[in-house]
Amino acid sequence: MWGFSSSPLVVGERVVVFAGGDGERSLRAYAAGTGEPLWNSPGGTDSYSSPQDFELEDQAQILFFARDGLSAVDPASGELLWRFTQDAHAMLPPCLQPTPPAPGDS
Repeated sequence: MWGFSSSPLVVGERVVVFAGGDGERSLRAYAAGTGEPLWNSPGGTDSYSSPQDFELEDQAQILFFARDGLSAVDPASGELLWRFTQDAHAMLPPCLQPTPPAPGDS
């Protein structure tokens, strides 16, 4: 009904996309040069957000905001690093783009 509006993220030699559908495998990475599938990770069931690269305490992460919350995965393996969940019906529509804080922000 609402369509789809997520952008791919290129991180190194990987292209990370939100594929929707099955929330346990909806965030996916492919080899940029060949299109070979590299990993699947939990990303939620629906979103209008795009994956965002981020570094927290010297650890590379990919942030993704979906209806059930904000999650972070390892860009190399897709391993879920952490997740902030909220009641899917109480939070804002999943259309916000995660943005890293500026240096010095707290």
